[in-house]
Amino acid sequence: MSGLSNKRLSIGGAVRARLTGYFFPTHLGKTSAEEGEEENAKEVNYLFDNFDQRISKKKNIDALFDYKNYSSILPIIKNVIVFSRLCEGVSEFRHQLEIELELNVVMVNDPNVFYEWLFRGAHIADLVVFNKDSFLDEYPCFETFMRAANSVCDEVPIVVTSKKFMLNNLSARGQNNWDISLALPVSTYTIKLALQKATDIARDGKSIESP
Repeated sequence: MSGLSNKRLSIGGAVRARLTGYFFPTHLGKTSAEEGEEENAKEVNYLFDNFDQRISKKKNIDALFDYKNYSSILPIIKNVIVFSRLCEGVSEFRHQLEIELELNVVMVNDPNVFYEWLFRGAHIADLVVFNKDSFLDEYPCFETFMRAANSVCDEVPIVVTSKKFMLNNLSARGQNNWDISLALPVSTYTIKLALQKATDIARDGKSIESP
């Protein structure tokens, strides 16, 4: 047993030692019957060597992998506040968010309290949605409201919807002072793409300043 004193103190090393000792007894000379088992012992050692290599490789990968960032590949958009009058396309949009995509949605339908809800709750949401068609010529003015929204939602993705938009735009910032444009009515698939883009924005930040 003294020959085992330098063996690694691991389960794999202990089992390897036992099997090798079985196939190669150190206190006996090798017989012809044992020569046939030498190949078996080599296979045993090969299996354990292969196991050790895989474990070592896994440990190296684990050391490089940042588990703190693992959640970044998971959906983080869960709570949504929608600022919109009860107009065409909005009810279906809410149904898609709540029922089909299982998000928590708060609907703010009265433009008279848009500012109050913006300053009280928008910054704790994962995503805010503004329906541009809800902002008529009277108070509140859309452009003024969006400037306020950008100051409050500096880290929260902003989506603007409208039935007047010709196209969806998942990279709207740069041309506009919001992040994503969705033309109503919009497919659930497109909303999923928008949510993925919003997830990227929430994770990586808004790289382009508002115009």
